[in-house]
Formats: sequence, structure tokens, C-alpha cells
Amino acid sequence: MAPPDGPEFLAADADNGVAVGPEGVHFSQGVYAADFPWPHLQTVQFQSYGAYLCVAAVLLDGRVFECRVKARRMSALQTWCTELGGVLQHYLSARQR
Repeated sequence: MAPPDGPEFLAADADNGVAVGPEGVHFSQGVYAADFPWPHLQTVQFQSYGAYLCVAAVLLDGRVFECRVKARRMSALQTWCTELGGVLQHYLSARQR
């Protein structure tokens, strides 16, 4: 179970967004949105690809959902990766205790 409060992460472009916080992971892609609560997640993975932050939510049943957010600057992408890594570490390590 994730801690009741903790760090938050948000990355967004004109069309897509990724948010991570105490409740879990939220993807928004155009008019579509999906919430993935921590108890339903096996893991969350991310990587940078070109100008994009690519985040994958892996559910306990093996399904994988992805969201890509375009950074305006490479420095923003680097900041997102650093921040997201720390936030995910906080929540995923708390679940494995």
C-alpha cells in the first residue's frame, strides 16, 4: 500500500499528460484519461525517447498502458526523468515493504 501522502509529479504537453501521486498514476491523452491506483499496478516504467517522456503502467494482470509527453526543451525532459524517478522510487519501494 502506498503512503497516504508524498511527492507528486506532473508532465504535460498540449495533448497529453502524466501525473503521479499518492493515489497512483494518471494518464491523459486528448479526450481520454485513465487512472491506475497503486494496488492495481505491478510497476511503472519510463524512458526518454527523442523529445518524449514515455511512461508505461504495468498492471498486475500483465496489461501495459503507455503515455507519451513531448518536452519543449531537452532540459525539461531531463528534469522530468530525474523527478519522475524519485517519485516512483518513493511509491514503489513503499509497496514492497
